[in-house]
Parts: sequence; C-alpha cells; structure tokens
Amino acid sequence: MRKTPAPRSRQLVIGIALLALGWASIVLSVRYELLVPPSFALEVTGGALLLVGVAMRILAFKEIPSTYHIKGLVTSGVYAKTRNPIYLGFVLMIVGVAVLSRGVLAFIWAFASVFVLYWTARSEESDSERIFGERYLLYKSSVPMFFPRF
Repeated sequence: MRKTPAPRSRQLVIGIALLALGWASIVLSVRYELLVPPSFALEVTGGALLLVGVAMRILAFKEIPSTYHIKGLVTSGVYAKTRNPIYLGFVLMIVGVAVLSRGVLAFIWAFASVFVLYWTARSEESDSERIFGERYLLYKSSVPMFFPRF
C-alpha cells in the first residue's frame, strides 16, 4: 500500500482554532458564569472527564505507528473500541474544562466543538474508505464511531 499523507494539517488548524476559542470562552466565563455554584461533584466530574480525555488521547497516539503518514489501518487498542479515540478524548477534555469553568461561553464552545469534531471525523472517514476500501468498511461496521460498546 502506498504511503498517503495523514490529514494532520486539517487536525492542526481545527485543534488550534478550538483551543483559541476555548481559551477565550474560559477567560470571558468570569463575566458570564452560570448560576450553578461550585461544588465538589462538579469539580470531580469535570476533572474526571478531563483526565479520561487526556488518557484516551495518549493511548490513541501510542497506537499510531506514524503521526505523519498513514501506513495502515489501526484497529487495535483503543481503536478496537472506538474509531475516533483522539477526537473522543478531545471532546471529553473540552467538556471537562467547560464543567470545571461553569461558564456559559465554555458550554457553547464545548457544544460547537462536538459538531466541528464530528464533521472532521466524518470527512476523515471518507478518506479512509477511499484509501482502505472494503477493509475499512468492515471495521466501520463493527466498531462505533465515538462511544465504545462494552
């Protein structure tokens, strides 16, 4: 199979844009805080989501043999449970930060990020179908796009 460039430029631009919007939403959240008082439960929930998201991204990146070129279809490790563990991890991190900040703008950022990352994953799946063909379609039919089945 010939080496094909990974969609890293798309991921980089989207990642930087989402991080910049997130930073702005958190900074501005001081002015637009939700009427939900801080609580231990919210802090634990937000922190847990953030940590699970970071862990998922680390595990996902460890499974990829090259971050610069697609050398083959990765279906092991966390990729055996979800087709998009990197994006799922990013969403969990974003939602965790939104819960921790309790800001209206942070929740708007989290909501928008889910749609942007879903759109990005869908376009990358089209690329994968073109590159890997029937093998990817079989993988796609047996592994959920985001939320793992246990």
